[in-house]
Amino acid sequence: MTLLPEAGFGGLADPHVLAAIADDCGLALRHIIDLAKHRTSRAPAPVRTA
Repeated sequence: MTLLPEAGFGGLADPHVLAAIADDCGLALRHIIDLAKHRTSRAPAPVRTA
């Protein structure tokens, strides 16, 4: 379950906010941080040229 984009977190948020989200969702803080890093570390799509 990825909550960060829906919650409006584009990048890494305040650790206290992440901890509160993790606590509310019953997820480990480490898992929330990993989701945030994975979401923001994707490489951009390749640009096609004609």
